Amino acid sequence: MTSETPDALLDMIHVVHAFLQHTPKHHGKLKKGLLSFTSCEDIDAVTLLLIMYLNHQMARRGWQLFLIGDPGSRPWRKIYRNLGNMKRQDKITKPEPGEFLLREVSSPQEMVKVISEWADCVRADTSASDEQAALWEMKIGEIVTNSFQHGLGPGRPGELFRHRSIYIAGQASCISDPKPHMAHLAAMDFGRTIPATLENKLAEGLTDGELIQEACQRGVTARSVIDNQGAGLADLVDLVKANNGSLQILSRNGLAHISHRHPYSRNLQRDTKAPFLEGSLTSIRLNLT
Repeated sequence: MTSETPDALLDMIHVVHAFLQHTPKHHGKLKKGLLSFTSCEDIDAVTLLLIMYLNHQMARRGWQLFLIGDPGSRPWRKIYRNLGNMKRQDKITKPEPGEFLLREVSSPQEMVKVISEWADCVRADTSASDEQAALWEMKIGEIVTNSFQHGLGPGRPGELFRHRSIYIAGQASCISDPKPHMAHLAAMDFGRTIPATLENKLAEGLTDGELIQEACQRGVTARSVIDNQGAGLADLVDLVKANNGSLQILSRNGLAHISHRHPYSRNLQRDTKAPFLEGSLTSIRLNLT
């Protein structure tokens, strides 16, 4: 249950979507929903963010999410460490080598610190040079920190549960890992989506996936959006292409996957009044040769 390819991410999305379809809104005592990881071989940062999104949405509907799995399995140990890091403010959870544990970030200043910690993880556990890690930290830090201008949900009258934070998680392949070295960072916000920002400013008839892909073109948001939301996406595209990596963005009902090979986009559903993702999830993978 990982997200390396568009198809793998789509499989994860369908699981979350199907789960939400079976948890309708209700009032009164919290109902319980069980999500099993017993047949799951592995998870990654995107899996963790989608778990947090599922928990967020279920809580709004009057449900409580419970996860079940084999305590000795690799996925369950990852879940335990990452969710433990979220709950324990003293950060006593010890990560495995190359693991950048899930956390909730509530200010631009905190985000700068978090991205610096991720870059330290990359330096320590991959073959990336100090200069390479510093460049990634600078480029990604600028873009992710700017997301606080747009990525925090404004709140709605009468709604008590509305996130004012951004979730972030990642991974750096351990040097001893026989697989190619890779640095992964994923972030999710609950603010105004990319399609909602651009749909009335670009050509009519574009799907959400196509709108996200358009937002990744250099100069599109600068010309189309007054406050320049999403202006850094073109820089992320350049970064992942230069490092044989990939950029995945899930926002409202659209998915875009961009790599050094070719771009891919897809629309997940057409009902914009009941979007699949009320916010945006961005996943960046950078490969080391």
